[in-house]
Amino acid sequence: MKRLFSLLIFVGFLNTYTTAGSFFSNVRSAFETIEQLFISSRQSKDYRVREDGIYFPGGMVEGYLIIDYDVEYSRTGRETLTMDIYFPLNLKQKEKSPAVIYVHGGAWASGNKESGPGLLIIAELVKNGYLVAAVDYRLAPAHIFPAQIVDVKTAVRFLRQNAAVYGIDASRIGAFGTSAGGHLVSLAGLTPNYDLFRGDQYKEVSDDLMAVADLFGPTDLESLFIGLEKVLAEKIFGKGEDALKVASPKEYVRGDGPPFLIIQGDKDVVVPPYQSEEFYRSLVESGNYAELLIVRNAGHGFVPSGGKISPSLLEIAGTVVEFFDRFLSADY
Repeated sequence: MKRLFSLLIFVGFLNTYTTAGSFFSNVRSAFETIEQLFISSRQSKDYRVREDGIYFPGGMVEGYLIIDYDVEYSRTGRETLTMDIYFPLNLKQKEKSPAVIYVHGGAWASGNKESGPGLLIIAELVKNGYLVAAVDYRLAPAHIFPAQIVDVKTAVRFLRQNAAVYGIDASRIGAFGTSAGGHLVSLAGLTPNYDLFRGDQYKEVSDDLMAVADLFGPTDLESLFIGLEKVLAEKIFGKGEDALKVASPKEYVRGDGPPFLIIQGDKDVVVPPYQSEEFYRSLVESGNYAELLIVRNAGHGFVPSGGKISPSLLEIAGTVVEFFDRFLSADY
């Protein structure tokens, strides 16, 4: 993982150095990218799960958490994949809860289900009556795409298959993800029951998602990975001529897709704002419902850049909860 991360930094620097523009502006841009990657990676470790709540940079969400750790949802070759299931609080007896899947970030090559700003959103969701499943998935470069999206879709089908076991409403399952996880949930939402991304487990069960929240996820990989950065992309998505196109959520936009909430930092230089803005426009123009929230003074991972971020982390989490309240409601 360390070697891949080093390659990301090196390739990003070379690509920035060789693009048009002055030498110093390009060097400055490269170092801004490296800085955001480093800080967001460090900050993701500041999100911690404990029995008395979830800690995040600058605060915590209090409340006793009921968690079933490391529930096996898939076996692929020698890989056993698991999810942590957070049970809803304040749920009325015998009432079925909606479910939301959390997919972590980490450039498709690192991270785990107990990391990142998604943990704060999990805390707010369970407080408001949601069951949340935080999933691990196979990572690159050991596993080339589409392994990652196959795993996410398998997790959706596992939850739906076991809806009665976990007391959830199988017709009300959504997903949210951050960074690479945002990419994966967007792709999952736009490709229901798509054969190319469908594994062998629970094949008779639908992997439909009813609502998707994408937090600073890349959506047009062909425009994101250009020049020398394609060297990195090949380690993740393979060397096929259309590999990046096939993996881009933007290519699957359709008018009858699930509702989308897209949240993007305005100072993000790792996944630039245009990725979210163009994806939002594409969804709306196709007739798909979508919302776009731009977070001011926010770099990648909502790391503050140039001032205090606005809205705050807690307010962002509240926006995600409100979105799912609307579109995973039993009355929707």
